[in-house]
Amino acid sequence: MTEGIIKIFALTGFFLFGVFFVPEALWADTSNPPTNEMLLERIEQLERRSEQQTRQQIISEMRTKYPSLNILGFGNISFSTTDEAGKTSSFRMGQFVLHFSSALSPRVSYFGEISITARRDAGEGDPKASGFDVEIERNIIRFDQGDHLKISAGRFHTPINWWNSTFHHGVWLQTTIDRPSMLGTLVPIHFLGVVLEGALGESSLNLAYNVGMGNGRGKVLGRAGDAGDVNNNKAWFVNVLSKPDRFFGLDIGASVYGDQITTTSGAVFDEMIFSAHLIWSKENPEVISEYANIRHEAKSGGATFDHQSAYLQIAYRLPWLEARFKPYARYEHNKLDPAEPPLSPTSLFKRRAIAGLRFDVSSYAALKIEYRKEKKDSGSDNNSGLAQVSFTF
Repeated sequence: MTEGIIKIFALTGFFLFGVFFVPEALWADTSNPPTNEMLLERIEQLERRSEQQTRQQIISEMRTKYPSLNILGFGNISFSTTDEAGKTSSFRMGQFVLHFSSALSPRVSYFGEISITARRDAGEGDPKASGFDVEIERNIIRFDQGDHLKISAGRFHTPINWWNSTFHHGVWLQTTIDRPSMLGTLVPIHFLGVVLEGALGESSLNLAYNVGMGNGRGKVLGRAGDAGDVNNNKAWFVNVLSKPDRFFGLDIGASVYGDQITTTSGAVFDEMIFSAHLIWSKENPEVISEYANIRHEAKSGGATFDHQSAYLQIAYRLPWLEARFKPYARYEHNKLDPAEPPLSPTSLFKRRAIAGLRFDVSSYAALKIEYRKEKKDSGSDNNSGLAQVSFTF
């Protein structure tokens, strides 16, 4: 290595000696100097080329129509059976989901997501409940300043959880039948506010960031503050991500989320969530792991409650039979404080193990078969069998 450095410095020295000490005559250009006519002709050529490029750019922009709307749909139908007391085996219509994306200009774009979900209490009550709930899952307008800064406003899937940011509501996108249990009550799914995102410098680590501020959770913790915040303390989050070039398919990230929640009883808690993920996004194998620590501190009395939730999912797309089969397994663990008032953790299971098989019937439809075993804090074990057909159109 030392010899290489010496050679580099020696060559650099010879070059500098030639520049500063060799007589100027040796460097002089002996060719005929260009005439004024030649220079003028060259200028005219450059001007014609510039005019042609400008015309082509204008024509290209005229051909791109704004807004340009694209619609993508998802649906699924499931069947489940279980030995859990009080539950019946049944078919179930899953969410009907529509994605809307539209370019409004070269730098401004829109994305929306609507879901339609069947209600269990359809036809009950006075007035009678409708058969379906319509939900605006995402409603986002974004301005792209460049790779280092994109500014968005609207209703998002809270980007402090990899699964929540990646798979959304079209279950055909994900390997398994359902999402992990940490999403919803433990980790907020939706966020209404402003988000800034982009690349952090330029390196082989491909670092990126997301920061946001907006309304916190509603009084029902599984709901976002869509119609307004329940208090004057805004929710915020920061996360940092990396997808290194050297390990294509690797995705690493860490996030922190802060909020102040007000329950239906009027109790107020400071909430802090720390989460991290480690993903290998290829399909041979696919490895997805996430962890979240949720801390609630009561404003009155100062009592603190900590909950931990984690899961590990492994899948592998088999190379045979046109690579249509993909077996998978997932283990979930929730360590919850039973004394926590806001979360009512007794309604969540303690451990869940899943084993299943995904068969891609076509490029746009999949059949999934799954076995689940759940253990609750009460000590009871439940076994379930599920099947699902999911598709995109």
